[in-house]
Amino acid sequence: MSYLMKLFKQPLIIGYILAWILISPNLLWLLQHTESVELFSHLWVTILLFMVGLGLNPRVIKELGKPSLLVGIGQVILTVAIGVWISLLLWFDLMTSMYIALALAFSSTIIIVKFLSDKGTLDELYGKISIGMLIVQDMIAMVILMVLSSLPTGEASVDRLSFGGFLLFKIIAIALVFYSISVYILPRVLKYIAQSQEFLLVFAIGWCLLCAASIEAIG
Repeated sequence: MSYLMKLFKQPLIIGYILAWILISPNLLWLLQHTESVELFSHLWVTILLFMVGLGLNPRVIKELGKPSLLVGIGQVILTVAIGVWISLLLWFDLMTSMYIALALAFSSTIIIVKFLSDKGTLDELYGKISIGMLIVQDMIAMVILMVLSSLPTGEASVDRLSFGGFLLFKIIAIALVFYSISVYILPRVLKYIAQSQEFLLVFAIGWCLLCAASIEAIG
């Protein structure tokens, strides 16, 4: 699959996805230990997201703030509006239409960053604008998911709203903790660790999984 993607000048990550689909229990049933596969899929997606995060520099928004904000917000609003309209025409209710539209509105950060990285265009102008747009999209997605998860329904309306508020507080708190560590502690530690490539790799994987486990622990 990787060879075919290279042949058709497509990102290799598409080949990875297609290969997993082919050998999964849904098609060729070459992987029968589904529990192991599920565990590894969670681990690799976590590591992949971590790698993508290394390429997403929030300073890009500061550098190209206006274009990134305009393109990111404008694209989300336009796509959601069209998605809701089409979904309503297909007889879906309003809430379902909103979910469908939102699913269509957000780009796959992993695919796009990997594609730009493979092309070597992360530092080009359109690459920076794309990264800025993705960061804006991710922020909008986080807020929307928070709102949707805490929308009042029936008797549990107060509980859901309080849950949403508490979850938002926890997200902000852990983000501040990780940001402080990344800015004030990690650079000093990495100066020592980076002397060994093997140590650096092990530390990076450990830090990645520690972040993921911490976020899972707070719910």
